[in-house]
Amino acid sequence: MQAVLQQIENSIASYSHTILSHSVTEKAYGKESLLIRGSVTFVDGSILQFTEFHDFAVKGKVKYRYHYMDSANGLRFRYDNAPHFKNLPTFPRHKHLSDEVIAAEEPDLSAVLSEVARMVDGPQR
Repeated sequence: MQAVLQQIENSIASYSHTILSHSVTEKAYGKESLLIRGSVTFVDGSILQFTEFHDFAVKGKVKYRYHYMDSANGLRFRYDNAPHFKNLPTFPRHKHLSDEVIAAEEPDLSAVLSEVARMVDGPQR
């Protein structure tokens, strides 16, 4: 469990030049399960809220949600694995955009932060 939390903190620290503030909370359910919730505010006022549920007895991360909003709380994108959109080849994994839902592989927090940093910093990243 500590390794997962450390990986999340390291991922956030890697983008400190783009991040204004962040918070991460965790709740362990025995020795096998861990719920992590976090919020990251970027220098442009946009916000990433994320949730990961890890069940180490099964396979690690079993549920996730990475919800990125602009400074007016408008959806930029959201990755999740809620079991809807059965027609997508990556079911249940998918990505919500402002006007459509597309197939998407499961990202980790570092990949999502990288995607957001490119949006915040512009094309030079």
